[in-house]
Amino acid sequence: MSLLGILGGSLLLLFVLWDAFETIVLPRRVSRRFRLTRLFYRVTWLPWRALARLRKAGAARENFLSVYGPLSLLLLLMLWAAALVFGFALLHGDWEHDSRRPPAYKVLPPTSITAARRCSRLVSATCGPRPPWTGY
Repeated sequence: MSLLGILGGSLLLLFVLWDAFETIVLPRRVSRRFRLTRLFYRVTWLPWRALARLRKAGAARENFLSVYGPLSLLLLLMLWAAALVFGFALLHGDWEHDSRRPPAYKVLPPTSITAARRCSRLVSATCGPRPPWTGY
């Protein structure tokens, strides 16, 4: 376990959890300069609005724009979940290089593979056979 992984994972977890708390729970406007939610909505709204302007003004455009609110909330929750999984993977500290790992698994860093495997175990009841290495 490296100190950098522990520190980075802890900071990422605190940042995402605090951002989710400010976005969902706080009843007032947040004045902090950098927020993950603010960045998410700035990045996703501009392309959505550009796509809406390609349609004729009227009901079709309004229906297209009305989909953005619920869809963006679901995407924001998925972004927070992915950031939490990655933060916990950093905190776990699976940075040791295992030479017995099959070549297909050497493409991604070990942390992202471990995070993806743990995430898939949360979603599905069966996780299949374990790989031959013991880098958990």
